[in-house]
Amino acid sequence: MMAKRSAKQGEPEALLLTAHGTAQLLDADDNVLWSSDDDQDFTDEFDDEFLEEQDVEKILEFLVDAEYIKESEELDLRIDYLEDADDSHGRGSRC
Repeated sequence: MMAKRSAKQGEPEALLLTAHGTAQLLDADDNVLWSSDDDQDFTDEFDDEFLEEQDVEKILEFLVDAEYIKESEELDLRIDYLEDADDSHGRGSRC
C-alpha cells in the first residue's frame, strides 16, 4: 500500500482515469499522489477491475475513507480522462 499523503506532496487537484482502466490522483504539477494499480487495498476491494467513468464516485469514496483526500477536497477535484493509451502524460477530455 502506498503511504498516505505527506506534507511534502502537493494538494490533490485531479482524479485521472487512464485508458488502461486505472486511476491516479494528481496534484497541480501532475505529480502522482496515488495510483490505483499501486494500492493493494484498492486492488483487493475493487478486484482489479477496469475503472470507468461510472466508477468515479466509489473511487472518491475509497480515497476519502483511506485518507488520501479529505471529504472537503472530494468536491473540488477535477475529473480527467486519458483517452489515448499512447499519451503518457497529457490529458484527455475533462469534466
